[in-house]
Amino acid sequence: MLSLAVSAEEQTFLWRNPGPIERLDLAAGPAGLAHAPKPPFTFIEEVGGGIAPKMIVTDGRQKKWMVKFGEEAKAETFASRLAWAAGYPTRVSYYVVKGKIAGAADLRRTKEFVDPNGSFQGARFQMFDGAQMKQIPGGKLDLNRKREDQQELNGLKLLLLLLANWDVKTQNTGVFEIDGRKYSVITDWGASLGDPASTDVAARKWDCAAFDKRTRYLVAGVDGGYVSFNYDQYAARHEDALSEGIRVDDMKWFMNRMRKLTDTQLRNGLVASGATSSEAACFTSAIRKRVSAFAEVAQVKPQITSTLKPTRR
Repeated sequence: MLSLAVSAEEQTFLWRNPGPIERLDLAAGPAGLAHAPKPPFTFIEEVGGGIAPKMIVTDGRQKKWMVKFGEEAKAETFASRLAWAAGYPTRVSYYVVKGKIAGAADLRRTKEFVDPNGSFQGARFQMFDGAQMKQIPGGKLDLNRKREDQQELNGLKLLLLLLANWDVKTQNTGVFEIDGRKYSVITDWGASLGDPASTDVAARKWDCAAFDKRTRYLVAGVDGGYVSFNYDQYAARHEDALSEGIRVDDMKWFMNRMRKLTDTQLRNGLVASGATSSEAACFTSAIRKRVSAFAEVAQVKPQITSTLKPTRR
């Protein structure tokens, strides 16, 4: 594994192996179900900044959680788990279907999502940094910059294209110390699983119909050993950074891992992230189409067998 140059003074990594991808449980996530948030929940404070409304709570084990409400909650939970499965570290997140937050009074940004009695429906609970994962102030990731581990960086770009994430600005990245090593990490996966080019705000996040429509013609082909994409963004923030400079060899490296991901794993991860049965079926099908299109370019055979029992809600 090669190092990733963030600056002249500091070297970090991008990718780490979480184990055979076909054995990973996307329903449980990187920390497993044993570390999921446990009620009762107690309000600490609301959080300013960012588009999505957030607050900090503690759970029944006195663990602190950053709780995000709104359209990004489902998308971020699932996208971060797929990133983990692909080998790119993320903060641990869980989707809580419903609950009650004691002491949640005089709310401002989150009052639309939390009833006066503290009840809520659907939220992403993100684990705070601990001994195994701790953010280092000041570190950021620039997708436009050439890296020593360019293959791993291009694999990250392919993951972003696979998930249709369009908001990887430097503010949504950071450098973390994980098990004694420094990694550059994407910290916000909420803007995923929609159509990045849509003029409809709602269609850009967690909209399977929009996501699937864009899937049909995402991969344009190969030109001179590089993969061409039909990729557009409504705000044109970093179209070139994401879609250009990806070699066929990068796609092969990425797909040698991702092709082993099964439909059952995808479906279970989606349901655990708040997807309804119809949403889980739609997104699983659409993601499979993208994986198959990527595999065709990489000239590898996708594996679509099931290894996990379906998760029920």
